[in-house]
Amino acid sequence: MTFWLVINKDVWKKLSPQNQQVLLEQAKEIESWIREFAAKERQEDIDFVRSKAKVMYDMTAEEKLKLVGFARPTMMLFSQKQLGDKHQLLWDLLDKAR
Repeated sequence: MTFWLVINKDVWKKLSPQNQQVLLEQAKEIESWIREFAAKERQEDIDFVRSKAKVMYDMTAEEKLKLVGFARPTMMLFSQKQLGDKHQLLWDLLDKAR
């Protein structure tokens, strides 16, 4: 699940500071709700798989880092093909969101 608040910059400038603040606060509230909902949903999915699976392997933190290190260059290349020069902005935002 994701949530995007997109508004034309000129329209944004026409909003009163109070209305801008309301939109920003609501976006933060929705972001928090989405993150909590996604975490709960993910845990429910994991619990379901655990209840059905004969074997389930949890990667260690070290293994996860290794996987990210392996996959990241390919993902970056793909995003560069899709986004052109703006791909680095996406990766900077992803890194910041961690």
